[in-house]
Amino acid sequence: SCLRYAVGFAADFDQHFADGTTAVFSGLPGTGKSHLATAICQSVIKSGATAMYANALDLIRMVRSTWRRDAETTESQVMATLADVDLLVIDEVGAQYGTEGEQVILFDVINRRYQEQRPMILLTNHGKEGFKQYLGDRAFDRLREAGKWLAFDWPSYRGRA
Repeated sequence: SCLRYAVGFAADFDQHFADGTTAVFSGLPGTGKSHLATAICQSVIKSGATAMYANALDLIRMVRSTWRRDAETTESQVMATLADVDLLVIDEVGAQYGTEGEQVILFDVINRRYQEQRPMILLTNHGKEGFKQYLGDRAFDRLREAGKWLAFDWPSYRGRA
């Protein structure tokens, strides 16, 4: 189950860090993907490691903001931060416009973490085909090699009070 995987990922983070594990949480909005990913981040931080949780569009904006003339950080500094954090969680992958520019930025982040064998969790509302189409073949291929696909395939929990 997805819950069991998340609990195990958090509990065995040292091993996942050593392995450079990647996981993709896929499912409709309201199925608990962000909730579990946030809990994993909190557990990782409590254990003394570093974790960063970012919405994909915010991550893209972080990189693009370095392109301004008056930018306080360089693109290299932002990319180093995204590459060096022990666990990176990217939420809402595929909720953006799907431009080539977005694909290039996300590929760069995913590829750097892949090359350095750093764990990632990506969250998406897309199924495998839509996710692959959004990210592009090269990024999807890297995720598939090091990754686990988890389908959160049940109805939304939101609005069930």
